[in-house]
Amino acid sequence: MTHTDVTTPRQEPHVTRTAHQAGEQPAWQVRSRFALPAIVLGLFVLALLPRALALGDFVTIDEASKWFERSERFQQALPAGDYVNTNQTGHPGVTTMWLGTAGLRLHGWLAAAGWIAPDDLTTYRTLLRLPVALVTALSVALGYLLLRQLLDRRVALLGALFWATEPFLVAHGQVLHLDGLLTAFMTLALLAALVAFAESGNRGQRKNVYLAVSAMAGGLAFLTKAPAVLLLPMVGLIVLIGVVRAEDRKPETGRRMRVLATWCFSFCGWCLVALLVWLALWPATWVDPAGAVMSVVNEVIDNGGAPHNTGNFFFGQTVDDPGPLFYPVVIALRLTPWTLVGLLLAIVLALFPGRHADAPQQAAAGKSQSWRGLFRRGEKSSATLGLLLVFVLLFTLFMTIPPKKFDRYLLPIFPALAILAAAGWIWFITLPTFQRYNVSTFQWLLWPVVVLLPAANLAWYHPYSFAYYNPLLGGGPVAARTIPVGWGEGYEQAGAFIAAQFNGCERPVASWFGPVLHHFVCTEVVPLSEMSDAGYAVLYIDQLQRNNEPEAIEQLYGKVPPLQTVQIHGIEYAYVYQLAPPVAHPLAADFGPAIHLRGYDLDAGSMRGSNTLTLTLEWETHAPPEQDYMLFVHLLDPDGKRVAQVDVPPGGQDLPTSIWQPDRYLSLKQPLPLPADLAAGNYWISLGIYDPETFGRLPLQGPTPPDAPSNGPDALLIGPVELPVGAE
Repeated sequence: MTHTDVTTPRQEPHVTRTAHQAGEQPAWQVRSRFALPAIVLGLFVLALLPRALALGDFVTIDEASKWFERSERFQQALPAGDYVNTNQTGHPGVTTMWLGTAGLRLHGWLAAAGWIAPDDLTTYRTLLRLPVALVTALSVALGYLLLRQLLDRRVALLGALFWATEPFLVAHGQVLHLDGLLTAFMTLALLAALVAFAESGNRGQRKNVYLAVSAMAGGLAFLTKAPAVLLLPMVGLIVLIGVVRAEDRKPETGRRMRVLATWCFSFCGWCLVALLVWLALWPATWVDPAGAVMSVVNEVIDNGGAPHNTGNFFFGQTVDDPGPLFYPVVIALRLTPWTLVGLLLAIVLALFPGRHADAPQQAAAGKSQSWRGLFRRGEKSSATLGLLLVFVLLFTLFMTIPPKKFDRYLLPIFPALAILAAAGWIWFITLPTFQRYNVSTFQWLLWPVVVLLPAANLAWYHPYSFAYYNPLLGGGPVAARTIPVGWGEGYEQAGAFIAAQFNGCERPVASWFGPVLHHFVCTEVVPLSEMSDAGYAVLYIDQLQRNNEPEAIEQLYGKVPPLQTVQIHGIEYAYVYQLAPPVAHPLAADFGPAIHLRGYDLDAGSMRGSNTLTLTLEWETHAPPEQDYMLFVHLLDPDGKRVAQVDVPPGGQDLPTSIWQPDRYLSLKQPLPLPADLAAGNYWISLGIYDPETFGRLPLQGPTPPDAPSNGPDALLIGPVELPVGAE
């Protein structure tokens, strides 16, 4: 198969009818000076939209507890010249904090101009994350420009499309965190290095430019997260292969020394540029380089090298180390079906190359093609794909060794997997089966599907790309039983539900991940260990999987029906429970089948100065009441004479019983005005619930105190209550 350059600017646009005729192009390749800019722009927009449109919807655990505050402190340290305090963490996360600072500056500028409300948290989160979305989307477009110099244009385009639309990559491109940026910078560093030492003979200035680009991307990766250190062996291997290829064309005399010298010069130059970027963009290294280096070393040893302090989860078990099978399972669950199938096709091709043809020109005769014959520059393409596979295996092995494992730690290999999957698919559609037909027509039909299917998939899961798991393997429900699920998504729905309740702002909310829920509720958030003081509690799937706060789980999960279950794409992320308020004086009584009195409290001290007795009633609903009822509260003297009374709805004026819901707790704080001449002494309080239309009382099932006066049927007597002297 002969492929010609589709980017020649002066070539007139044309479309050929067939793709397998020698000297012709596939129909999807239209020559135009605008084709390449259009494709690059289209890829950038396709990558940016799903990453940018969900920026303010939810908050991840690490953002709420770490990166929002770190970015704010980083921004404050810069103008103050407090460069030591730009060393916020040993990850080191500097690129994350620079981009967070850019978002904060944009937020401040827009707020000062009056274009946004300064206290709008959704807008704040959106602007804080927007620079990350721009960088990760831009990396896809730049990656395509590099890929098209290494692989067949179809493989480059399909690989970039997969890269732009893989939900796992989209999800981490939405948030102010490390892994999405690490993935972007590491992938660009690898691809630029591959272009620099491509078999086509990049030498001199052009090679040095790409090598410098690779080194700058590598420096940014080192500023992001410690696993970027794996770029060193990968870039070293790429440089070595490139140097050996170049030396193959030269005389054998002194070849080994030339290879060694050239390799050392190129690799050391790469490392030097990366180091300069690392030093230039981390202000802490200007004043305390040793402290900056040691913070990274300590982070790797103390954090990355130890099990997670809250445990892990794998195949239904709470564990410290999920073991070597964890990441293969993560890859299978996190990839889309089309990427996973393409990857399997690529593996089959790599394992059984002899089953296909052994010369590209045989394609014109309707025969299969070998791996090398598939691509525009066979050796370079094979080397590119092989080195990407080496990176995938090396990175996976490296991340498998430490006991601390999360799915996001493997994110940097996903662009490489997308590219390998694209190669598998392009091989598949160039098999003889398709060569017998009009391939041009087939490809015209295929490429719109390639764009529309992933776009529709992202739209379906928007804004919860984190909730995407491979439907071929059972999707979210299977993932929830297999690997840790949930990184904060769903808390915003739980918080909105609590804030919408009639008493949602009255008492604290208890939660395991308090900093996340704090963004979405209108009251204080306390730990689950302080649940006795809270009005609501939220249990989260990740907490349940790892059995964090087992006492709260034992008390609520499976024992009490939740008021609300937050379900996203088949995964039950969060459970909202209403907690029973403490009762000063427990007293169990039922008024009809639906309304239950748990107890009461009396504040007789409020009488002094106001001549008012305050009664607090704690209700619980067993079922929805049939209609609006009224509550009577009578104050009786020892002889049963009524000396004061009020008639009010049992839940207050704003909560008629007709809107009460089952399994809810309600409190009524009801003042009872007393006569000014009321004598001090012992009195009784009588309660009852009645139909305001017929005045018929609801049947009462409750205790009858001895020596209590009578107040008619179905009246609950509380007392005797000692009241002080009346108004002074």
